[in-house]
Amino acid sequence: MNPILSIIVICHEQREELRRCLDSILAMKMPFAYEVIVSDDRSTDGTREMLEKEYVGKVIATYCNSDEGNCANNSQRSGYNRCNAYPLAKGKYIAFVDADDYFEAGTNVYAHQVEMLETHPECALCMANMKVLTLRGDVKREHMWHKNIQEGEILTPEQYFEGKWFIQNQAFVARNIKQTNPVEEYGKRFVDAIITDHYLQFGNIVCVDDYGYVYVRHEKSISGEITKGIDGWVMYCKGLYIPLLIPRWRDPLYKAELDLIYKVVKYALAGERLEEKNKRALEDLHFYIYDCFNRKLTLVDFCRLNIARFLLWRTIKRKNYSHKIGNLIDKLLIHE
Repeated sequence: MNPILSIIVICHEQREELRRCLDSILAMKMPFAYEVIVSDDRSTDGTREMLEKEYVGKVIATYCNSDEGNCANNSQRSGYNRCNAYPLAKGKYIAFVDADDYFEAGTNVYAHQVEMLETHPECALCMANMKVLTLRGDVKREHMWHKNIQEGEILTPEQYFEGKWFIQNQAFVARNIKQTNPVEEYGKRFVDAIITDHYLQFGNIVCVDDYGYVYVRHEKSISGEITKGIDGWVMYCKGLYIPLLIPRWRDPLYKAELDLIYKVVKYALAGERLEEKNKRALEDLHFYIYDCFNRKLTLVDFCRLNIARFLLWRTIKRKNYSHKIGNLIDKLLIHE
């Protein structure tokens, strides 16, 4: 019998964190069959030995080497790792977890989310709340991510984008729809934001007021590495790169992220530079705006970027985004 829920856990050199994560998942009460798939990327810290000794029969272990994927940075490595595990997932529903995160003792958030999705077949995703544990040296700080999640609330994709409801993908359970293959569509770009927006194509979001998931934020994390300096603003501006991968979300994301797109344009005009590995990670998107970083701008560049900056500023001020403005943004910032 196929499992109801597939839980994919990715890891790299995180043996002890992985143990904590797996134990917290296995401790949850789930009144249905489920599977835990662990994909380990090149770990040399004894992760494989631990899995084969302590978790035989409890998890499905698989291994990959993201070096083979020509990954530019750790974000792409995580995407490659998820691609390795995804084909093994047989569940009706699917969830993604990073090994350094975990679930609080006593939580049954997955059972809660699956029950909600069973009740709402029109929804493709169930979003829970979550706790954020920030680690800086010996200092620990904990806070809620979204305090205003209402039990049973339904969000359309447009409401999700316009309300800037972004929450870590690990707080979602998705309906494991097989109409398309995300591994083939996104490859090493199968990262957190892409996962959420991919499943949004197939239905609404239903919410549960539950915060059993604990997202651990620390300086050595993937996001912590990329968000240093301006790199984070450029790399995580969803309004620019997600419409390329999922075209149907262009107008909702342009409208929701005009202020962030405007900021990226200002950085390009100011001659800001990205870390070389992050610049490489953007190169194969072939976006004009990304090409403006890490090189000397020409007079044509200054004219084009300034026109884009004015268009964005005026649209933000007048709150009059339209499909036609989206086409102009494409011509000024995307296409060479």
